[in-house]
Amino acid sequence: MIRFPVLSWRRWRLSELQKQKELRQKAEFEALQSQINPHFLFNSLSIITALCRERPEDARELLVVLGDYFRNTLQTKSYMIDIQEELNHVRAYLRLEKARFEERLSVEIDVPEELHIEVPQFILQPLVENAVKHGAMKRERGSVHISVSAIERGVRVVVEDNGKGMPGEVMGALAEDKMPHEKVGLANVHKRLKSIYGAAGGLHIQSSVEGTAVSFLIPKGGRHG
Repeated sequence: MIRFPVLSWRRWRLSELQKQKELRQKAEFEALQSQINPHFLFNSLSIITALCRERPEDARELLVVLGDYFRNTLQTKSYMIDIQEELNHVRAYLRLEKARFEERLSVEIDVPEELHIEVPQFILQPLVENAVKHGAMKRERGSVHISVSAIERGVRVVVEDNGKGMPGEVMGALAEDKMPHEKVGLANVHKRLKSIYGAAGGLHIQSSVEGTAVSFLIPKGGRHG
């Protein structure tokens, strides 16, 4: 009977667990990528078409932005990227939404240019999309504020909107990991953050009839486990 050293078996087991964790993270990431909203694409193309005759330069610019947006969305070469790169993806999305809603939507991004930290790719855009679609645009004039700041424990990311608040049942379902499968945005981001940074690393939500703030922390120590 062949006996394997206990230490070697433990190392093998830890290696296998790490591989399973990485595969799970990749699956969650790819699930988000597959949720490219066809209505968003349709609306963007409709706006560009309308601009072609009277404002061709604007139409050309938006086509470039739309191409950049979907190229970044479909990119899979890196699971972790610099937060400035992630913000470039968010800016492309917001540029298209601003073209659609014009003066109805105001956006403020408060991020120091010198701040660099690795974050999971495609972790911020779903939060911003949720803030626009289910928050800000529930008002006649909506606003979205994105802030990233260094604090003692790491880097704090906050996405705020002036909508009418997040329903209590949605917040409860998110906290209990019971979100419906078709609502993958917030739930998937929440799960990915916890998988990477530990049980305390998910989304934190404060909401009222005056708006919603969704935040998360990138700890100084980086990945958990």
